[in-house]
Amino acid sequence: MMRCCKYCGALLEDDAKVCDFCGAVLENTPNVIPAPQEPPAVIPAPPEVSEAAVPPAPKKKLSKKTILICVGIVLAILAVVVAVNILFFNPHVAVDRYETVINGEFNKLKDLAPKEYWAYIAEQNNTTVDKCIAERIKSLEEIRSQSLTQETSYGTALSAEVHVVDTYKVSAMHLAGIKKELESMYGIEGHRVNSAYKLHLKVIQNYTKDSIDYAGLVTAVQIDSQWYLIRYTSNPEGYYVSFITNGYLAALLAYY
Repeated sequence: MMRCCKYCGALLEDDAKVCDFCGAVLENTPNVIPAPQEPPAVIPAPPEVSEAAVPPAPKKKLSKKTILICVGIVLAILAVVVAVNILFFNPHVAVDRYETVINGEFNKLKDLAPKEYWAYIAEQNNTTVDKCIAERIKSLEEIRSQSLTQETSYGTALSAEVHVVDTYKVSAMHLAGIKKELESMYGIEGHRVNSAYKLHLKVIQNYTKDSIDYAGLVTAVQIDSQWYLIRYTSNPEGYYVSFITNGYLAALLAYY
């Protein structure tokens, strides 16, 4: 082994007493240069794992309550869509409303025609709208009472059903005539009349012993967002339009 001079750092023989480079007298204890140590072993880092190799976390299952709530929301939305479609785009609504009235719910008579019609009828009879409707209801109650008590070969009348068999859109020419007459006669502006359809109906009158049915035609017109039943006739002078409110079944069989 070699020793090192502690004064100048020169390498000397192990048994040297004096430094050959600086002349310093060396101590007896040898200044041994320790043998170089091996560097510590390097522990390799764990290999990186790609995101693709990591298994996905298990998905949390929806509870039964959550599923039922979601289904309920979807069904509610569908119900609203159907209701809006029926209310605004289905002329059959007018027939359903009329059927309700002729079966005895006369308090809904006012819904069978727009307010402009009732104002016109009241003015023609020199009365108020409320009195006009009240008189019309009284007339319908009398007709229904007679129908329910009058005995026929079919028995006495019970109820009526009105079904729409076919629907035909009114021609542009006829729609224009209807608009013109509604505006001139009742003051209903033409832009408020959105559409009109001819309806082929099947009317079933139920009696205590049997039932009879017959067919008829009527027109449904959409004013603003409401559907109403009307009858209209045309002649060289123009059209005549009347809302169906005072008849009892037979009024549905009006001709064009």
